[in-house]
Amino acid sequence: MENPSPTNSSASGTSSSPSSPASSSSSSLAAEELGKLVPAVPDPGVFLDLDKLPAREPLRLVLVKRQRPPEPSFDELEQMLQAARLDRCTTESIFGKKPFDGRYLEEDDLYGNEQPTKAQLEQLEAEEKKDRETLATFVKDELARRKEDLKRNVGHLPSQK
Repeated sequence: MENPSPTNSSASGTSSSPSSPASSSSSSLAAEELGKLVPAVPDPGVFLDLDKLPAREPLRLVLVKRQRPPEPSFDELEQMLQAARLDRCTTESIFGKKPFDGRYLEEDDLYGNEQPTKAQLEQLEAEEKKDRETLATFVKDELARRKEDLKRNVGHLPSQK
C-alpha cells in the first residue's frame, strides 16, 4: 500500500529505488495486472483475503471471490413471516401472556383480544384531533411563509408583459 523506502527495500531483498524508471514501469505493470483482476463494475462478492498473502513477498492484492447465499423467493419470505407470526403467538400462549385464539397477532393490533373502553376511544380521538390541528396550523404557517417568499422574490424576476 505504501511506496517502499530505500531502507525497507533493502530489508525485503529488492535493490530498486522508488525513483528509478524500473519501479515506475513495474507500478504501471501492477496497475495493468490489477485492472485484469478487478472488473470495471466491482462485484460485491469480491473481498481482500489477507490470509492468502505470502509472508516474505512484497504486498500484492489478492482477490478471492466468495459465493453469496441465494436470495429467498417471495414464497419463502412469506413462509418465514407466517412461521414467525405463529411462533410469536404460540410463545405468548405457552407463557400465559394471552390465550391463543387461533388468529395471528398483527403489529398494529394494539388491544389484542380486548375491545377498547369508551375512555380509551375518547382519548385516542382527542389525540388525533390535536394532531390534525397541529398539522393544519403547520400547513397554514408554511403556506403563509411561501407566499411571503414569493412576494419578496417577484421583484427579482423579469417582468412579463
